[in-house]
Amino acid sequence: MAADSFTEVTSNSWFSRIAASFKGIIAGIVLIILSIVLMGWNEGRAVKHYKTLKEGAGAVVSVESTSVDSSKDGKLVHTTGFASSSDQPTDATFGISTEALKLIRSVEMYQWKENQDKETKKKLGGGTETVTTYSYVKEWCEQHNNSANFKKTAEHTNPTEFRIKGTTFTAKPVTVGAYTLASSQVSQIGNAQPFTLPSGYKAPNQIKDATANSSTIYIGTTPNTPSIGDLRISFKEVPEQDISLVAAQIGSSFEPYLTEVGGSINLLQSGTFSADAMFQTAQDSNKTLTWILRGVGLLLMFIGFYLLMGPLSVLADVVPFIGNIVGAGTAIVALMLTAVGGLITIAVAWIVFRPVLAISLLVVSAAVIYGIVKKAMN
Repeated sequence: MAADSFTEVTSNSWFSRIAASFKGIIAGIVLIILSIVLMGWNEGRAVKHYKTLKEGAGAVVSVESTSVDSSKDGKLVHTTGFASSSDQPTDATFGISTEALKLIRSVEMYQWKENQDKETKKKLGGGTETVTTYSYVKEWCEQHNNSANFKKTAEHTNPTEFRIKGTTFTAKPVTVGAYTLASSQVSQIGNAQPFTLPSGYKAPNQIKDATANSSTIYIGTTPNTPSIGDLRISFKEVPEQDISLVAAQIGSSFEPYLTEVGGSINLLQSGTFSADAMFQTAQDSNKTLTWILRGVGLLLMFIGFYLLMGPLSVLADVVPFIGNIVGAGTAIVALMLTAVGGLITIAVAWIVFRPVLAISLLVVSAAVIYGIVKKAMN
């Protein structure tokens, strides 16, 4: 066991667990409602985005980026070219600039981190005993660890905030041939690469206790043995590069294209791609997001149903092994209810958009319900 750690033992009586499980019923109902809303909204979002991209794929026209074609003004256009800028993004705080599209400052602080390891055991009579081991380590982290929430704060205190924060400096304007990209398009340009500090670089005098090597600026008195609150700063740059774009041409710039179904199209990828390839990538991303949100919705629904049946397993925990059996049974029932509820929710959401698929899902749901009822009657 780590030296900087301690263990806390807490107990919950059977009566307190019963009371908590009944409170969990309210939380379960809220989660089920939330999951239904999320899944319904997700299906509508997916269909709208699918139709938006399908409409865009049929309306897009290609233009050369070397000159502005005024006849395409207001239309959805596809173009490719080299994104560049005469500007140099500059971090004035550290006196660093680069011939790139973006300069990204990343800041890490040396901090305390609290880890918790919990182990809960059931006791005869329905109570539980939880052994929690708290351990503390020092680490470099870009996220602030709020030590006020630690179990032991006096010995493990972090600064309340970063003295210097991470940020991104962007060149303005960024152009592709004769066109100027809007900020919404520049923000989509990625492919960040490590930035090497200039040879012999020294931080400005106002930055106290700063030392630097080729990749990192260290702020603190002893780089080899950092202290809590010391900072470690590094940079990345997004280089000038070939990009492909699909958006509405507005003069010599671009804006999101509004479709008849109420969606918008503002696609940008690093590299040279055809319009068809870009729309296919966008459709694939839409499918991936749809399934991720479906999974989140189903998980919330499962937890909700499990919480609804929570009192059953707690009541049975008077004899722990019986409680374990009941708990496993309620999990299985919650899983079956989630399968049925999830399919019905998705099917209802699709009725307006794709009736055939919706009816298929409802038929599957009916079959699952029939199976559950038949098994329960046997």
